[in-house]
Amino acid sequence: MPEKSVAASETLLFPPELDRRYPVAVRGEGVWLEDAAGKRYLDAMSGGSMALTLGYGRQDLVEAARKQALRLSYVHNDVLTNPPPWLINE
Repeated sequence: MPEKSVAASETLLFPPELDRRYPVAVRGEGVWLEDAAGKRYLDAMSGGSMALTLGYGRQDLVEAARKQALRLSYVHNDVLTNPPPWLINE
């Protein structure tokens, strides 16, 4: 089980407040995050992260990403592209 909170100096991220302890997020479902202490948070701030506006724990998105990663995990779109999933014969 992860620590319930970490000091700013203990995280690999650059925290906005250096003298504070931060809760450790361990899971998400829909619009909710849960920390290691079991406290739930309504995530109304992930719009800036773009993809998170779709919600956490979406098994349909996990499966689509898994299928794509098995085919081709990354293509830089500067000179190449890849077909959308609905045009690929399974």
